[in-house]
Amino acid sequence: KWRRFCFGSSGINAEYGGAFAGIEKIVRGRKVKRSLGFGSPISEEIAVLDNKMDKDNFEKQLKINDSFLQDIDAEDLVNYGIIPEFVGRMPLCVSLMSLDKEALVTILTQPKNSILSQYKYLFTLDDCELVFTDDSLDAVAELAIKKRTGARGLRSILENILMATMYEVPGSDIAEVTITRAVVEGTGKPILKTRTKQQDEIQAAAVNI
Repeated sequence: KWRRFCFGSSGINAEYGGAFAGIEKIVRGRKVKRSLGFGSPISEEIAVLDNKMDKDNFEKQLKINDSFLQDIDAEDLVNYGIIPEFVGRMPLCVSLMSLDKEALVTILTQPKNSILSQYKYLFTLDDCELVFTDDSLDAVAELAIKKRTGARGLRSILENILMATMYEVPGSDIAEVTITRAVVEGTGKPILKTRTKQQDEIQAAAVNI
């Protein structure tokens, strides 16, 4: 559950925040000293970061960059381009961790007006239930990480997955749409249940009871 905390800023002169894209490279350059020449030792972390063509390693790269950002200081901000007069008024620098798969799934499902609940509401307008399996939500989060879009890309991913189905459901007898991992990965189609089939399943369950 999310908790709300009251934070009084009466004793604080200013608060600064931003993405500061690329500042982790400055921190890395300060902490890791490289040597030149054949046979020079290269740490495993630097090797992972230098392998930019390997998109499957992106989540590991984020964790390594987060570890560097934990040691950010005023010198790095000055080297990034912020004028020293501002940096001198910042006694405390704090970095935020990158969003991992679990965090992205939480963003998809937990907020009161989450992206997933919005799409489910759109389907209820046509008397249809939208169901996402647990592994399909994991696949959506993994796809957002792979595309390097983060939480901002979740809506566009869901839009691409549900676009065709959203045109098919209105005016039809489809009562339930189930999205699986195969659908997210593009190797399968949504599982559609018509009202007749759904009623038969309900009656069969009632008989078994």
